Amino acid sequence: FLLAAEKRLDGTAALAAKGLLFVQMYGVYEFTVNAVVRAAVDSINAHAQPIHKLRHSLLALFLHPQLESIRNVEKRKHWESRMRLFERSCSTTVVMAPNNVIPSNGDSYRHTRLQLIFDVLGIDGLPAPSEAHLNRIDEVVENRNAIAHGTETPEDVGGRYSHVDISHRILQVKEVCLFLIEATENHCADSSHFCR
Repeated sequence: FLLAAEKRLDGTAALAAKGLLFVQMYGVYEFTVNAVVRAAVDSINAHAQPIHKLRHSLLALFLHPQLESIRNVEKRKHWESRMRLFERSCSTTVVMAPNNVIPSNGDSYRHTRLQLIFDVLGIDGLPAPSEAHLNRIDEVVENRNAIAHGTETPEDVGGRYSHVDISHRILQVKEVCLFLIEATENHCADSSHFCR
């Protein structure tokens, strides 16, 4: 919608429309990442694996509540809590992870966060079709953050890109989103991918 509107606008309004497309691309991308992780966790939960069989990287996700609670334990009970956590990780109990925990390295959805998500889920390879796509994601995140945090105006950001540039970026973000969906869906279709 904004891309079509940008063609009909002149001057400052056209520049702002191009800049705001970065906010829109980021929104679609962030929503996709979160939805993919939620769907992956739901799929892993549906396979009902005992916790002692889960691959180590998934323990970080499936034991997230317990890991977080250790931070708040008073010092004299800290080691007891640690021991209980490791005992739990060897349990034959089927564990369910909350699907609202999105692995984060504090990197605001840059490509390094995508790689962390793939690493936690146990998906090998790049979390995008190519390195160029990963660089594009970082560019979208940077431009979105600049607009959202007020360090640059939409006009400033939009002024750096032609209509062709914007169309190319939209296509690459779409390709990343579709890649994330397909790679995660393929990975989650085989429950052996969740096991040690």
